[in-house]
Amino acid sequence: MTPKVDPFVEDVDFVFSECARFMTMVAGGLKNVPRDDLWCMMPLPAPKGGQMICGRAARERLNGLAEEALRRRGLSGRSATKTARKPLEELLVQRFLRDGKPVDQKEVNRVLTAAGKAASALCADRTHFIACHLMIRQEPDELQVGPVIFRTRRSFAARIGPEVRAFRPQGNASDYRGGRRKALLEVLSYYKAFKWVAEVTVPNSDAELSEALALRTATSALNCLHLILGASGTTKMEVGGPALRRDHRGGMTISGGQMSLTASLGGKGQVGFPEGWSAAWDRDDFRELRSLCALAMDTELNPSIRRPISRRFLDAAHWFGEAVREKSSATKIIKYVTALECMVMTDETDDTTRLLCERIAVLCFDPSIRGDRATWHERARVAYGLRSGIVHGSISPTDTRAMRGLRDCSQLAEATLRSAIQTLGEEALLADQASNNKLDLWFQNQIQIAEALEAQRFPPESVARPSTDVAD
Repeated sequence: MTPKVDPFVEDVDFVFSECARFMTMVAGGLKNVPRDDLWCMMPLPAPKGGQMICGRAARERLNGLAEEALRRRGLSGRSATKTARKPLEELLVQRFLRDGKPVDQKEVNRVLTAAGKAASALCADRTHFIACHLMIRQEPDELQVGPVIFRTRRSFAARIGPEVRAFRPQGNASDYRGGRRKALLEVLSYYKAFKWVAEVTVPNSDAELSEALALRTATSALNCLHLILGASGTTKMEVGGPALRRDHRGGMTISGGQMSLTASLGGKGQVGFPEGWSAAWDRDDFRELRSLCALAMDTELNPSIRRPISRRFLDAAHWFGEAVREKSSATKIIKYVTALECMVMTDETDDTTRLLCERIAVLCFDPSIRGDRATWHERARVAYGLRSGIVHGSISPTDTRAMRGLRDCSQLAEATLRSAIQTLGEEALLADQASNNKLDLWFQNQIQIAEALEAQRFPPESVARPSTDVAD
């Protein structure tokens, strides 16, 4: 019986066989190398140095080996694949081409361990500051949503003041007066164009992935802000972007041989928040939503945490936030309804419209109002039908029905996501085991509870019988 070959040993053998194949191919000229393979290279052994073509298929195997090196080091989701792939390629070349070691399980494991260690050395805790457009009113000084602190310009200045002062004297004086000083002034000038800055600390990650995680987490916090404060009042909020203090626009129109001009001056950030609005930030309903959103957002900064309900909510909130910030009415509707599907559907393929509507209705209805569940069911049916019409082509994106149905889709998504996270609660958000089957059973149970409440509050009216009184 042929002994089973370790898959990682097979991958290394494949990589080197591809390098040899391309070397033969290159001998006849680069024109013989397929375009997809031409730019996939790995280093040649010292002292010659340089690069050799390994090809796209070998690059995929190298990526798999790099991901395995990260997994063994506990860095999956914290270090970019290419961070481990670079030392991995160098180690493979040194150990097997330069030093002539046998390509066996023992030697390949040593390479994977060393590559993971090299990637780990590049990981650290990093605090990122991401400029944001929220509201023009700079109150309160801080808005915290989970691991993200949205700071006003004044709060941000106080937070980074010591670091800025410590940054200036580093290096010699001429160096500071040159590039360092210019870079510092340019960066500070960028932040001054914004009234808010998000602060996010990403633990134990490499520089590239840390920045990506910080931006994703800040955007996730903004999605939660849309949900907490309401979609209609937060459409101009955004994370990052160009440093535009004012948005100057103009237009020209010619009619009847005469030219007319239009000019407008706008700005980023929400203008509709009145002075003193932040008093509402500590309302009980806002506080509850903030607390639940914070629990869900634990999964953003720590990819190793598996909390299926938290992930489901954050994914639904992603589509909700995308819809709020979107400009096109038709695209808004598609994203709002996608948020609804993401929150309540559990991989069903049959009778999806009925299930979607039932689950939305049971989350949103008021049991004290007769027929309210049926009303929400109908609202969900109309919204889903509108989305389907736009996606499948029976309703044009420019159709006025899209504009008319937009408000209801927005309200439907907002109510559903709020109710879902409140009804599911802390226990579900923190659960590391929550299959789609369990969520489906939970919805069935909620529907049964709703039916029992309706029957109790609004029993069927008795059927009137014909009177036998002669006087009638």
